[in-house]
Amino acid sequence: MSVTEKIPSIDRKIFKILIMCSKKEFVSINSIANELNVTTRSVRTYIKQLNKDLGNDIAVIKYIKGQGYKLEIKDEQILNKIIDMNRKNVFSLNSKEDRVEFILNYLIELDGFITLDSLADEMCVGRTTLVNDFQYVEKVLASYNLNLIKKQNTGMKLNGNELDIRLFILNQLYKNSRKDFSNSKYFKGIKKEEIINNFYVTDEMLREVINYIVVLVYRVKEEKKVKDYDVKFDLLKSYDEYFIAREIKHIISGMFECTLNDEEIIYLTIPLVSG
Repeated sequence: MSVTEKIPSIDRKIFKILIMCSKKEFVSINSIANELNVTTRSVRTYIKQLNKDLGNDIAVIKYIKGQGYKLEIKDEQILNKIIDMNRKNVFSLNSKEDRVEFILNYLIELDGFITLDSLADEMCVGRTTLVNDFQYVEKVLASYNLNLIKKQNTGMKLNGNELDIRLFILNQLYKNSRKDFSNSKYFKGIKKEEIINNFYVTDEMLREVINYIVVLVYRVKEEKKVKDYDVKFDLLKSYDEYFIAREIKHIISGMFECTLNDEEIIYLTIPLVSG
């Protein structure tokens, strides 16, 4: 295999873990979680993915009890190429469109608060540029009934109910960006025939339902469940599609071994009535 074939494209947040581990002999899980504004559980998931991206023949991040995570390098030349290439990809935020997309994705993944200055540092852009970008970001969020909670000296974070956040992910982040649901591991775990055999759905509707399922499973695995929603969605309970969605919910629970509450049925009804 050539060197160029070994250069993986690493997710931005995961790439930051690689950089942290390359600068210190040991890095604690709490310091990584604090730096990325995520839970320690997410950190373990990210490191597992990072090791998969790197491959055991290039480098591996191992946990050393009592000390933290340590980067063990097998092929320093290729590792440096991986870092150089991904650093260029991560920080190529020259256009407003790219910056806004980055910010929206960042806010979706953020568990805590982040200050404008910290975000500017992460993106390697000026504070004034970011202030201007956020004027558009907040307009986009408002169109999905979402907003930002802002606290002085603490920062900001996304605010809104889970159902609106998922509709935002589906209709804004994916349809208007370069993302592709088919790259998701959850997409590959969906047994389409179980849905087709149990219900009549058109090909177009099936694609939309699967997209909704991918986002559902991803969010539930991150412990983000639909708990409340606009009362207007209660009308969906009177539709025949609601009962189909209830059965799909049971199928998904078995496929991915996850517990779903009844509010998730409302979410799954939306693509059925929209198709």
